[in-house]
Amino acid sequence: MFFTFYRVSNVCIYFITPACLLDCVSVKISYISLFIIAAVFVAVSYVVQVNMGVFETAIGDSVVGMVSYVLIAIFGTVVAPISALPLLPIAVGLWGPQVAAFLSIVGWFVGAAMVYEISRRYGKDLVKKIVNIETIEKFSSEIPERYSFMGLLTLRVLLPVDMLSYALGLFTLVGRTLYYTTTFIGIIPFAFIWAYLGVLTYEYQVAALLGLGVFMYIGFKMKAQ
Repeated sequence: MFFTFYRVSNVCIYFITPACLLDCVSVKISYISLFIIAAVFVAVSYVVQVNMGVFETAIGDSVVGMVSYVLIAIFGTVVAPISALPLLPIAVGLWGPQVAAFLSIVGWFVGAAMVYEISRRYGKDLVKKIVNIETIEKFSSEIPERYSFMGLLTLRVLLPVDMLSYALGLFTLVGRTLYYTTTFIGIIPFAFIWAYLGVLTYEYQVAALLGLGVFMYIGFKMKAQ
């Protein structure tokens, strides 16, 4: 389990211990997938920076382009593990980091809401036609059915939106208010961090990617000992 359990005045509260986040095999796979997506993000960002004029001519400031980006973000959240994150550098280059972050928040939040409602209303029978249900089950095996607001918010900040949304919708008792609130708050820093990473020069992005790889490698090694 990557949760530490505390009981205070007969109230059960779950807190996530960051040092234990790499215990779950499914979480390891998610972080490896995130690293691959980050690598694609850096590659796309380089292409955008070198060929910005092409994207401005093709898309520009059109509302159609913005709506299309939001729809792709929604699709990428619902149809896990497809991710729209590698397209974020294009949005940053066209509309700036603040607008790109806002559009990402809208897409990811609407997608996460759809995932929750689909999971609660139709259950595994429909979900297994959209995503790999075995992966979701393994992912959810490390998540308790009840935990605190801060515990769920930490999950939102640290773990992929798509897989976590299905796991919470299918295998936990999290209510709509708690789910929507923590989802919205949790994806805001994620969206802005990635958006402003898209502004950095290619050299700094590569350095950040290497730093992420080293951090993950050290974490895996520490948990293996």
